[in-house]
Amino acid sequence: MIEIILPDGSVRKIENPITVLEFAKTIGSSLGKATVGAIFDGVQVDSSFIIHRSGKIEIITLNSENGIDILRHSAAHIMAQAVQRVFPGTKVTIGPVIENGFFYDCDPVKPFAEDDLIIIEKEMEKVVKEKHQFTREEMTAADAKKLFAEMGEDYKQEIIDDLGVESVSIYKQGEFVDLCRGTHLPSTGYL
Repeated sequence: MIEIILPDGSVRKIENPITVLEFAKTIGSSLGKATVGAIFDGVQVDSSFIIHRSGKIEIITLNSENGIDILRHSAAHIMAQAVQRVFPGTKVTIGPVIENGFFYDCDPVKPFAEDDLIIIEKEMEKVVKEKHQFTREEMTAADAKKLFAEMGEDYKQEIIDDLGVESVSIYKQGEFVDLCRGTHLPSTGYL
């Protein structure tokens, strides 16, 4: 039996492993629709995270500060995907959330012009409509470096070296692959 402790101290018991999203739906369908992640035993996780052991959970919804950060972080990935679609050969580095939004550092083949922002935004709208699922994968640092080498993403290889870790997480949405610790929306369509 898996015991899940809610923020109010109440305990819900589940028999089998279940995703955060499925768990949220057991509390209420409206909560399930609003869920974009959770904090499980002090660690922020995606809504697809599988709860396989007892622990404390706090569901994250879009109308919370953490939820807005998840939305912005996902938007940064969508922007990077759009940039690489419309400007092939552009390398991406990091794309964090900031106080009033997000950004993504890019190394384009030729510098961006102000008019390029309109093109990028239109492509972002296409990515959102395509409703690509954000999927997370753990891999060894060596395998991740090999993957990014094949993609010509030397900045990602440098970041992995700088992290000095044995394993990393990779997120994919459609054809876009990125080194990232997460957390992300369930799909690009949530934006």
